Amino acid sequence: MALGNLLYDLVKSLNTSEKRTFTVFFSQENKIPRFVQLFKLLDKQSIYDEDDIKSKLYKGKTAQDFVQDRSHLEQCILRVLRWLNDDLNTDVKSLTMLSNAHILKSKNLFLHAIKYFEKSYIDAKKGENFEL
Repeated sequence: MALGNLLYDLVKSLNTSEKRTFTVFFSQENKIPRFVQLFKLLDKQSIYDEDDIKSKLYKGKTAQDFVQDRSHLEQCILRVLRWLNDDLNTDVKSLTMLSNAHILKSKNLFLHAIKYFEKSYIDAKKGENFEL
């Protein structure tokens, strides 16, 4: 399956609330970023049509612009979904805390990092996830 089709399927799998959150989260006051415009075009399509998207949004642009926007859009959608569902999955929450702890540790903020390590350990213990 082509990457464009995967992105199209991801956009179509979002419910109304998730779509609205995405649009509000990434739209700016005066200017709508091109990847948000791509999101809206994909949402309006009943069947994935890459040529239609390129003719409407990428006229005079390079193919690389389309590829970059497509990749950026996928990452942004996943970021919003992670943010909306962060309380549902304790594994992801624990891994995020571990990641934060490693970042803090690399910045030599050891006391702050220890707090995140401890929180991650407690959450992993609660969820009985001993692999973390």
